[in-house]
Amino acid sequence: MRIERDFPPVAKTGVRPMEPRDVEAVATMFLSVFRGGKRRACGDLVDYLSEFCFGSPVLNRDNGSIVYEASDGRIRAALIGVPMRFRVSGESVAARLLCSFMADGQQGLRGAAALHKHLRSSHYDLLFSDTAVPRSARHWEALKGGVLPVESLEWRRVFRPSAHLLHRTRRRWSGPGGAVVRQVSRLPAALADGVFRRAAGPARAAETLSLRAVDAAAFAEAAHAFLKRFEVYPDWQCAEFGWIATMAARNHRRGQLSFALAETAAGGIKAAYAYYAKPEGPAWVLNLLCAPGDEAAAVEALLVRLDAEGHTMAHGMAQQFLLAALQVQPHMGFRHRGYFLYASVDDGLREAVESGRFYAGGLASESWSRLVNDF
Repeated sequence: MRIERDFPPVAKTGVRPMEPRDVEAVATMFLSVFRGGKRRACGDLVDYLSEFCFGSPVLNRDNGSIVYEASDGRIRAALIGVPMRFRVSGESVAARLLCSFMADGQQGLRGAAALHKHLRSSHYDLLFSDTAVPRSARHWEALKGGVLPVESLEWRRVFRPSAHLLHRTRRRWSGPGGAVVRQVSRLPAALADGVFRRAAGPARAAETLSLRAVDAAAFAEAAHAFLKRFEVYPDWQCAEFGWIATMAARNHRRGQLSFALAETAAGGIKAAYAYYAKPEGPAWVLNLLCAPGDEAAAVEALLVRLDAEGHTMAHGMAQQFLLAALQVQPHMGFRHRGYFLYASVDDGLREAVESGRFYAGGLASESWSRLVNDF
């Protein structure tokens, strides 16, 4: 679905807010820069990018994507941004998630420099990105920002290693021959995983918590209570959460988007989860939230459920408040997933981020975007 927005006229060259008329050019540049080809953008990508860049209910001219238009009228560089509302010490502020930063040719390099200079001269409460490369990390120092090392990691908990390796071959072995190989390999993989699981010992049961599937609204309501433990956190009570959840549900390559609450026998809510899950495949945990002191039980309850459902493994963005609970899990590993960068002109906000009183990730990050793992 193409989104049309009425923006006032702007200068025809230089840095300016991205407009709906730029979508096809930006989509083609995206494929050239991030997918290694000069092919023309397909309608699905154009429609998705249009909704991604212009569909947010909190979008205005100052908090979305920006482009650099050269003197020949062509878009030579672009920075895709998604506006998000955050709470800082109880007050609602404008934040912007910065996603794909791209440039086309020599003029594009000049355009990229102009986009960066534009950000440096702008007033912003909070900018952040969770998929940055090392070069971007160096540039963010000039934006009064820094790197969050824990959130730059991905945790990975493997339940069935052989089945996980077999699942990964689906992308490499396509066609009838690949299907035959996978089918023949299923039994040996299951036998190998059985040996692995017996050697590892039985799964630990979360005795006091049970998981109940809920909808996006119930998750947001429960999550809001848990997010109050932080000083800076996404404002999921505003209108944009419904839009984000709808967009996230379209990322079928990651699996089905699910929400769940962990409850005690008396019905008390102890944790809230948002995650993608593929049958007999991996589960991608977007958000795992709980009250202080309940981290270990919340992590274990979710992993036990995902294991029982037959998933090959679970993974997600590491969070500082969950790190100790994740580290004690058997067969848990961590790897670099991309730099999580933040920047703010507010000294108090930066201090809150650096001291661990900040929460972002999952639905408050780029993890749900199809631009990360699709097209």
